[in-house]
Amino acid sequence: MPTQDTVGRLMRLVKILRILGKRDRVAVRDLANEFSVTPRTVHRDLRFLKEAGFKITRVGQGVYTAGGDQLEGLGFMEDEELAFVIASKRLVRRLLPGLERKVDDLLEGIGEGRYPPVHISADIPQVLSNRAQKTMRSLLSYISARCEVSFEYKGTKRMVEPYKLAYLKGFWYLLGKDSRDHKIKAYAVDRIDQLSPSGRRFGAVPPGLEEEIQRLYAPYLGDSVRERIVVRVDSGVAHYFKRKKFDPTQTIEEELETGDLIVSFMAVNTEPVKNFVIKPWLPHLVVLRPKELREEILAEMEEWVKKERDASV
Repeated sequence: MPTQDTVGRLMRLVKILRILGKRDRVAVRDLANEFSVTPRTVHRDLRFLKEAGFKITRVGQGVYTAGGDQLEGLGFMEDEELAFVIASKRLVRRLLPGLERKVDDLLEGIGEGRYPPVHISADIPQVLSNRAQKTMRSLLSYISARCEVSFEYKGTKRMVEPYKLAYLKGFWYLLGKDSRDHKIKAYAVDRIDQLSPSGRRFGAVPPGLEEEIQRLYAPYLGDSVRERIVVRVDSGVAHYFKRKKFDPTQTIEEELETGDLIVSFMAVNTEPVKNFVIKPWLPHLVVLRPKELREEILAEMEEWVKKERDASV
């Protein structure tokens, strides 16, 4: 979840970018005075914007300029939209350098009735395989073309209207509507296999979809949640869970006489809790519910044990 400092810095970057769009030249000293920060902070901000792909050029000692053509059209954006563009461009350039052009093309449509294709909630890099990067590239194309896709996911064939790529708690997800039950769901990009277009196009994104997607990834942003995950933590490591929250939604429900803890988490997509909390603490905790998550982890552990045994032969 973005901190108050992160949000404050993004809004300062928005204002700096707007100033660069209005003035031919901007002095670092003037920006520092305007925002009550040090010149060093301003230099870091300018470097951040350059790393996000904005062409900012040093034209003198502590004086910078930006190409006017690249900043045209930013005036119609709200501050929050422009902050989204800055964060998205920089993160995509860092994590997926081969996709900058596609993301830039999609971002140009913001403010013209098109739907923002990427959501960023935290700057925690996930290294994607070449296959997953190819999947990302294809998904961006299908989102842009509003083309329904089919793919294998956890052993099941899915037909999905792709709406947005979201970077949540260190993982990339596709957010889209499942054609079977017409619900908005999240799919981990690195677990999508055999991706292809179905041949069916969908129309304009339905009204109210933004609010629905907000509810979907709310657990990652600290808002309302949907599913409850309950685990029992062994007494030997219980003090760690008392001292620290390993997930923003972590709640200690009960401390048993044995010293074990009953701990709950709330999530729509169980992948982050499974990967960031449960697996790192195995075998010191057990999943009480949901049953499906317990069986999924057990199957993964059995597969790992089999691979280890095969490798030792």
